[in-house]
Amino acid sequence: MNHEPQNVKNKTAGSGNSFRVRRSSAQRTRSVHLSIILIMTLTLAGMIMTGLMLSWEIWMLPLFAAGTVLSWILHISKRFSDRQRLFFYMTVVWMLVIYHGVHATSFFDLASVAAIEFAMLALTDEPLLLHIGLLVYWFTYFWSGYQVVTAGDFVITPLIVARIILHFCVVVTTYIVAGRIMKNRRMEIEDDARIIEELEGTQRHAEDFLINVSHAFRMPVNIVTGVTHVLEHRAGDTEEIEHLQYAGKYLSDRLEDLLDYTELETGRLEISHEPYMIASILNDVLTALGLYRKESRVQVIVDADADIPRVIRGDARRVKKVLHHLIDNALRYTERGGVYVHVYCVKEDYGINLCIEVSDTGRGIRAEEISAIKEGLYQSAGSRKRVSEGFGLGLQIVYGIVHAMNGFVRMETEPGKGTKIHVTIPQEVAEEGRCMALRSDRRRKMAFYQQSGKFDVPVVREYYMRLIMHVIRAFDLALDRTMELAELKEMLKKDDYTHVFIADEEYGEDPDYFDALSGQLHVIVVSKLSFEPRAGSLVTVLRKPLYAFPLVETLNAETEAEAKKALYGEERTRYDGVRALVVDDEEMNLVVAQGIFATLGMSVDTARSGKAAIEAARRNNYDIVFMDHMMPGMDGVECAHRIRSILQSEGREVKIVALTANAVSGAREMFAREGFQGFIAKPVESAELLRVLRRVLGDEDGSETVMTRDDV
Repeated sequence: MNHEPQNVKNKTAGSGNSFRVRRSSAQRTRSVHLSIILIMTLTLAGMIMTGLMLSWEIWMLPLFAAGTVLSWILHISKRFSDRQRLFFYMTVVWMLVIYHGVHATSFFDLASVAAIEFAMLALTDEPLLLHIGLLVYWFTYFWSGYQVVTAGDFVITPLIVARIILHFCVVVTTYIVAGRIMKNRRMEIEDDARIIEELEGTQRHAEDFLINVSHAFRMPVNIVTGVTHVLEHRAGDTEEIEHLQYAGKYLSDRLEDLLDYTELETGRLEISHEPYMIASILNDVLTALGLYRKESRVQVIVDADADIPRVIRGDARRVKKVLHHLIDNALRYTERGGVYVHVYCVKEDYGINLCIEVSDTGRGIRAEEISAIKEGLYQSAGSRKRVSEGFGLGLQIVYGIVHAMNGFVRMETEPGKGTKIHVTIPQEVAEEGRCMALRSDRRRKMAFYQQSGKFDVPVVREYYMRLIMHVIRAFDLALDRTMELAELKEMLKKDDYTHVFIADEEYGEDPDYFDALSGQLHVIVVSKLSFEPRAGSLVTVLRKPLYAFPLVETLNAETEAEAKKALYGEERTRYDGVRALVVDDEEMNLVVAQGIFATLGMSVDTARSGKAAIEAARRNNYDIVFMDHMMPGMDGVECAHRIRSILQSEGREVKIVALTANAVSGAREMFAREGFQGFIAKPVESAELLRVLRRVLGDEDGSETVMTRDDV
């Protein structure tokens, strides 16, 4: 399947209005030129017939024909400017008018010819052409009159006088009306330009307001999430802390939705291009969704193809947003069954098409609801009745972001039976190689035991098997399936298996057997979050939602200890000895930042203004500075420039990372242009924080490591 990216361009609202006006003006110009050439062509045809019948100067007709043909060529090829081409077209028209009018037989026809000419010129925005047209008319009229008088048979009668007066009235009236039309159009254009300028000014104010709103709302949300992060490390994971984490994450995501929707509506969404790993994106999305839905009855299966390139270049934040909304939307409207996410790629000349398919067994979406999603603010089921939490903007944001990235969205749905949404996003390849790999130095033969009839929606079994079979085929593995425990036991007696996959329900069927079996081979239990094996058990627990990357890491592990290390990570990353300066004008933000960075082992100083930050940087040697953006007196960008300039003059340097609530489109790129080494948006996400720290502080290999459950 070959998907060519659509040519979609993003503009601000003001520049978008300017673009639409320019496009409308260009279309009108082409239409006017086409009308003039068509009239010219018809006039030429009439002239040829008239000239042949009245024996006029036949030798001139080929010249007019050549001028008409050349006019068509210029119009089609668009050679020269619009104004130059228009003057050429009108020169040919005037030659035709003169050719017709200088003959005595055309004396009283000139009024109608002039009226047609002036009406045609009224379509243009060139008063000079109208004036030249009037001069051409007078010259032709008087020459034709001279021809009539010198013919010798001209007699002035009351009827002739009346016709001459009418002639002058028609010509003068059409000339004045044409001039008035041109003047009114110029006034309208000037008014439009003034309105556009006002709109652009309003848009600039709106953008400033959007940044300020982002900063104002993110500050308290950052406090909620940051304090709960610190409390979790001090007091452990409690139900109250979980509730606070949920509230903070919920507020953060709703704020992100509003900002994204506003940027899409105003046309100012900017797409960045940075290297990322699909493994990190999937892990972050599933971790965030797991915070909302600790024990959902709906099964989530995430199937990522191994052939996706190891590192992709594109807007990682937007891709994460698309995945988050697609999965979250499917979970919202699926009460039973499952959600299957398939992420794969199609190779293209420009890189790859990253394809995301999300299928669910939910209630489906009606045709009118799909139209509403594409057209405006949407909350499924409409009216005042709410069927889910949130603003109902998820799918609209998906459509807008995907189109902004030159991709497209296709939806297949059947009410009562579920929905499948297919997203295709063109991406560049930053690093070749597969995103998943198995160690080739060991043999693997797997058994898969799943009880029959355990799923109330049978298609969920198919979802799991698709994931398993994709891994099997990608790495050429051997797998045997069974739905009976007795059959599994017989299989294991007869053949030399290395891995057995079961779920927590199957483990509960005979825990003694599986605990004993785990001492001989790898027993992997795919389980819900609340499941714990019996004390002393050596089984490896693979928490739901099941997705490909942890599954492959489990297969790479040689021992149960290695498997747990692959799934849950090593000891938390620490930065003991790293000295940091945090700059922010909000006291509570400084308290939160101190707590977060202290948990990583850093020594942290704080400053509440740009001036204080500069003084602190003069006195102390910092390894890294976390800089807020919007501060009174001196903003973070100016402060960073001054600190870097002072330290360079002293032969010192420091890493400066933006830690800011200004996370609207283009902020990351702006900070990069200003020399910042990293960007962290408030509220701080632990996974993103660790990735930035690993990259900025020199651990390049770790910068793209998949975050584990203990990392977040």
